Amino acid sequence: MSNSTMSNVAEPQPIDRILAAVDDVLDNAREDFHTINRLGEGNEGREVGVVEKTLQQLRSTHAFGLTATAEAHGEHPAAGLRAAIETTRRLARIDGSLAQIPQSHYVFSRYVGAAHRAGEAADGYAREVLDGTVLVANAQVDRDPVRAETGVDGRTRLNGHKIFCTGSPYADILAIVIGGKDVVFVPADAAGISIDDDWHATGQEFTGSGSVRLEDVDVTGLAVQALSVGGAGEASGGGAGGAGVPDAGVLHHGAFAQALHAGIDLGLFEGAVEIAHGLARLPRHADQLPESQATLLGEIDVSLFTAQAAYGALLDSLGRPAEDSQEVALSVTRAKLAIQDAALASVSKLFEVAGSAGYTATRALDRHWRDLRVHTLHDKRQNKLRLLGEHVGAEVALPLDGKLGG
Repeated sequence: MSNSTMSNVAEPQPIDRILAAVDDVLDNAREDFHTINRLGEGNEGREVGVVEKTLQQLRSTHAFGLTATAEAHGEHPAAGLRAAIETTRRLARIDGSLAQIPQSHYVFSRYVGAAHRAGEAADGYAREVLDGTVLVANAQVDRDPVRAETGVDGRTRLNGHKIFCTGSPYADILAIVIGGKDVVFVPADAAGISIDDDWHATGQEFTGSGSVRLEDVDVTGLAVQALSVGGAGEASGGGAGGAGVPDAGVLHHGAFAQALHAGIDLGLFEGAVEIAHGLARLPRHADQLPESQATLLGEIDVSLFTAQAAYGALLDSLGRPAEDSQEVALSVTRAKLAIQDAALASVSKLFEVAGSAGYTATRALDRHWRDLRVHTLHDKRQNKLRLLGEHVGAEVALPLDGKLGG
């Protein structure tokens, strides 16, 4: 593997123990990012270093195995989903790039667990994925569609060009999506794979959401799985030369993916509020608090309460069974929109709370705002509102794909 060892794999740890260890990692990361903020602009290399360091520490906590850990200890699968969402929320309170990287890992690593439960022959990395000691990154969006071609030697190879491959420079394994419907897991350092960290944006700058080129990448014998749209799909036909594996057990695929994004939005909102309060030196004595600032703080507090309540409803919905996939998708879509709208409307107001200090390069408030603005562009808000309206007005079902139609 590219970033971790393949030996000495421990048994999955209980969720509470993992989350406690994650808290320790986050305390260290918070201090590291505070140091970077104090240094101001021109420290991109330092930030990448902190991201790499934090991801490595998260590997050691088994945090990347949360979705598998619940079932290994006899808990409902939703316990692992909620723990993963909560982890991304906590990461986002510190840094939006750091939170974005595990999102695709949590979405796609569940398919490795599904193959394991189905009794299929596990690829060499499966145990490490389930244990949470390796990181999976997505190679999902096509620039040049991936082609699976079987040569005269009987071996199957992939060729193509993927973009927006979040986390790929930090990853051990790539989840390569073929034709928008199948996924195959390939070591990130496999022959023929080249990763270019060419993502440059005003926000979420260090997610590593760059390009992946595939040139005759040999995937012969690797398991190919169908991407689920509802939790119990059909087996893939093995279209990339591997064995078809049913996706049964990948509960609420699209809803979970969207819920992770909602957790990131809320974490960025909460982190921005915390920073702004610190810059404004709150709390303070009531007679030192201008009336206009008090009113603004009240507005923001109501928005934060709304977002947190929506988040709670979102987490609760994920405990419903597969046959309730439509209801879960509706709950997650509504909650995600409520969180996103509350956050976007409020974070800009936080600059008024913080005053001129909020605009300085040595503070993180502007970075949280930029990360939030970029992150909320992942999905088209108008599409989601239209789909909700069609459901309300004409009882049209929501799509159950990875974006729930958005």
